[in-house]
Amino acid sequence: MEASGVSDSGYSPPRQELAQRKLIRTGMLQLILEDEEQYLNTIKQAHGLVKQFDGYIASESIGKQEGQIILRVPDSALEEVMSQLGQGKEIATTRISVRDVTETYTDTEVRLKNLRSLQTRLQGLLTRANDVETVLKVESELSRVSSDLESLEAKMRMLKNQVSLATLQLDMEWEEPRGPIGWIFYGIYVVFDWLI
Repeated sequence: MEASGVSDSGYSPPRQELAQRKLIRTGMLQLILEDEEQYLNTIKQAHGLVKQFDGYIASESIGKQEGQIILRVPDSALEEVMSQLGQGKEIATTRISVRDVTETYTDTEVRLKNLRSLQTRLQGLLTRANDVETVLKVESELSRVSSDLESLEAKMRMLKNQVSLATLQLDMEWEEPRGPIGWIFYGIYVVFDWLI
């Protein structure tokens, strides 16, 4: 896979070339927590890490025994945040996926440059136009170019945000310890499950 830095031919690009790639990284961390206290402390820790690394909470859904927090943190801090959140806890799943958007990013940059240049030329034509028909044609084209420019600028802002800030999905759950009766029913379930 291109994003991993190794192609099918076995060629591994230099670190400098990899550093110039535009990558969108997404992490996933699923934790099984011991009790309510550890659950609440992990939620508090997630908020603290976001502040520490100048990120933000994109969304949060917290229930009594399970919750999910989507964190946006600087790309360079993703592994550190995942490591700190998982430290001393049971990790059910941990994963980082990478999407290479270098081509899209570069193409958008080139198109933006060309549209800005065209917009400048059209504005110059508009100041020199002598008749109403020419003014209307140039204004119409200028309006179209400005609209395309706004759309591309929004796309570039989104790409820059996704590249500079990694997304981390933190899933947490905990179970209350079983009482004596709970363990009896659990034992009966295990026996029946084994017999079937």
